Amino acid sequence: VMGHIWRRIPGALLLLHLQLRACHGEFTVVVNGVTLEDADEHTHVLVVADTGTPQDHLRGRCIAHPGVLPPVRALLSCTLFSAIHYTNALSGDDQAIILLAPGHYVLQWTLPRIIRDVEIRGGAEDWRPSDPASEAAITLEGGRGHFMPESYSPIERATIDGMGQRRIFEVAEGLNVGLRHMTLNNGFADLGGAVKQGKRGQLHLKNVTINLCRAAYGGAIYSDSVVSVRHSRLHSCEASICGAAVYVSSQSFDARDSLFRDCRDHCTRKPQNVVLSEAVRADGANDVVIAVGPAIS
Repeated sequence: VMGHIWRRIPGALLLLHLQLRACHGEFTVVVNGVTLEDADEHTHVLVVADTGTPQDHLRGRCIAHPGVLPPVRALLSCTLFSAIHYTNALSGDDQAIILLAPGHYVLQWTLPRIIRDVEIRGGAEDWRPSDPASEAAITLEGGRGHFMPESYSPIERATIDGMGQRRIFEVAEGLNVGLRHMTLNNGFADLGGAVKQGKRGQLHLKNVTINLCRAAYGGAIYSDSVVSVRHSRLHSCEASICGAAVYVSSQSFDARDSLFRDCRDHCTRKPQNVVLSEAVRADGANDVVIAVGPAIS
């Protein structure tokens, strides 16, 4: 271990712990137990401990922690609102990783639209297969299959709650956005109850649970781009028209080792060109859980 930084974030019951590990001349950044494999000299690490308000970007609510050693460009503590505003203001090769401390984030206002590449994490890696060869050993049998082996040991993670009134994340076109190790609950919108993604981008979900989200198209996710889902669970989502769990207009959707359960819609056509990769289980009625088709205007 090359160095440690311990700081208590003002106004939050969160102790910030930064480690820099040196191994064979390469450095690995560990913040609050989360290993940031891709962090480099362009990476801004934003640690979030509370939701905040829409006015946070005007009040400068991101607090920089000086003295951070390379390879991290900057280490800051922010509210969720100010973290997204900070990320959107980055330029050039700079990139952000937003780390959500474990807890419940209630959205009383709509979050800013994401307009820069970003990865948002709600905890450390908390799904580890006991046998790597078992990851793809899941088959579909009449819409049902055998779910992944229960080598899952949950840890406390971040949960973001839309209160049944608003979408949780909206992503602009042309972006690469990753969501990892978090729970998204009670999102509501016309397109994508939890996440709406624009054109010509990529959306990656890993170890994400989405519960009780509703929309007209895409109860949990609506995308005009590429969507990949790994080791995730989408439960009790609903679309009033089509795409009970996911609606992908770009005909590019890939899911592995994931569970779609008790999702409902009223779609009259069946999905096409969907890659389920022997690893998706869709429980419930004969609803179109994943819909792929032309964009919805």
